[in-house]
Amino acid sequence: MNDYSDIIYLMGAMIIFSMLSLNVSHFFRINEQFQYQNEIEYNGVALAQDIIEEVRWISDPDRITNGNQDCICNDYPQTITREFGPGQNNSLDFTVDLTITDVSVPGSNAVNKRIEVMVTNEYLPDNQVIEMEYIKSYIE
Repeated sequence: MNDYSDIIYLMGAMIIFSMLSLNVSHFFRINEQFQYQNEIEYNGVALAQDIIEEVRWISDPDRITNGNQDCICNDYPQTITREFGPGQNNSLDFTVDLTITDVSVPGSNAVNKRIEVMVTNEYLPDNQVIEMEYIKSYIE
């Protein structure tokens, strides 16, 4: 080192390096948080699709009729645990609700039911609710 200017340059370089390190650390943290939120949303959508797929294969109209003791909607709301991540070592609890409403089409002899699936999780941002609908039809 020749004089004090070298020390000042070294201090400036250290400050710039530390600022860059902080920015990179912040970027990694935000990226990881975004990845977790997307994983939660993905699992919630997959769960809603699983329930709609289950309803699609029901052949007995009594199973999707409100007020009937065999109705699938009597099992909801319920909490379902999903495992994810490497080795399935992480788990999340999703609250799933299912509602069934009648849809009338004038002049039709088909019975139409609207099945709405709502999935929530405490870690979804802004209390977001994942909603999916399916309309099932039976010919009378």
